[in-house]
Amino acid sequence: MSDREQMIAEIKQALENESDIHYSSKIRRLGPEWLQFLLTERNEQPGSEHVRKEVQWFAQQMEERLKANDHKGGWDRETIEWLKERLFQNYRDLETSILNIRAWQENGDLTDREINRLIGDCADIANRAMMIADVSRKLI
Repeated sequence: MSDREQMIAEIKQALENESDIHYSSKIRRLGPEWLQFLLTERNEQPGSEHVRKEVQWFAQQMEERLKANDHKGGWDRETIEWLKERLFQNYRDLETSILNIRAWQENGDLTDREINRLIGDCADIANRAMMIADVSRKLI
């Protein structure tokens, strides 16, 4: 068993017995992937829903975009119409990013920056849809 596998086994054991005094030191020893590991472990426990890794990753992209815009305040005072118009603008931004990606691919100039911009545009659309759903549910 490798050192990493041993640490993972120790973390699993600590998860089963959260009162383990060495719990936090075991997590720190695991390295930067400990959070992903814990999320995966918690979601795979019997009785809990499994969240796909792709959904977890995309939710993180959404949260990063929201945090970057925290200075603007929340969306709970916005109207559904205003949020819808912003969603349409975000969609137009995505269309532009997709066209740019195609052109850069054809020219061999595609970089991580353009791909990250496209991912950000997708997260913005998802965030706008979430905001509309959040405002709407409060009307019930």
